[in-house]
Amino acid sequence: MNSVVPFFSVIIPVYARPQLILRAVRSVLAQEHAPSFDLWVIDDGSAAADAGATREGIGQLIAAQRAPQFKKEFWHDLHTPRRGVSAARNLGGRLSTGKYLAFLDSDDEWLPHKLASMAQFVAQHPALRLIHSHEIWRRGEKVIAQKDIHRKSG
Repeated sequence: MNSVVPFFSVIIPVYARPQLILRAVRSVLAQEHAPSFDLWVIDDGSAAADAGATREGIGQLIAAQRAPQFKKEFWHDLHTPRRGVSAARNLGGRLSTGKYLAFLDSDDEWLPHKLASMAQFVAQHPALRLIHSHEIWRRGEKVIAQKDIHRKSG
């Protein structure tokens, strides 16, 4: 059993996206100056072929990009019966051991300093219990303007 408590537990729920999730995972593995983190991929009832392809693809990414810094014990891959994205996120949150939870959707990606920026913000504002950050919406390579209703405040 791993005795190191990661600063962040990154939780990615996925359903039937064995290729698309690789972009999300790649963005997590490419974090620069990030504190320690583990990765929880919760497959929410994908067919066996999709779940296997997801597991294999992520394993190959980890082996190619982070070895030996990102060891197998820091990657958790669970396949559950289909209960919805919220149930998958909640399961990842319950099982993870990180000091903070960081959620990423399987069709999204992070900029390279996301976790480092969040860690710095947490250090500057230790009383906060929840942090949300700005999103950049894209359609292909084009940045899409968000409507006011979708903009973050505070």
